[in-house]
Amino acid sequence: MYISNTHSSLSLRFGHPSFSKNFGLYGQRVGALSVVAGSSEEAKNVNSQMKIIIRPSYSNPPRHGARLVSTILGDETLTQDFIDQCKGMADRINDMRVALRGGLEGAGSTHDWGHVTKQIGMFAYSACLQMLSCSTDCPQRV
Repeated sequence: MYISNTHSSLSLRFGHPSFSKNFGLYGQRVGALSVVAGSSEEAKNVNSQMKIIIRPSYSNPPRHGARLVSTILGDETLTQDFIDQCKGMADRINDMRVALRGGLEGAGSTHDWGHVTKQIGMFAYSACLQMLSCSTDCPQRV
């Protein structure tokens, strides 16, 4: 979930978890938006604006994304297949991280690459920009 305060004069906090990534449903609006306001007046104003914004988008929302998720999670065999596929993907990502770290260390890198194999999820922090910005022998430092 991502939470932000997008305007310094307001006491709003926005949270928007997305359920699209796990099922590959990008662009299908499978998620939510939560707003916490600092006062009831602010909440009323935000609610009014949100209704205006979402009305055209949700008059006829796509249903196939939600139906797909419902079908998969509503069937034990499909659910287990989905879990197995997610595990396979996660294992492959971990294997690739181990290979990357091993390759870098095997090539003689003296940098500590432990963070590459300690991370979880689909994305990884590489520290490459940090290494370049700290390097005194790189004339194109960041």
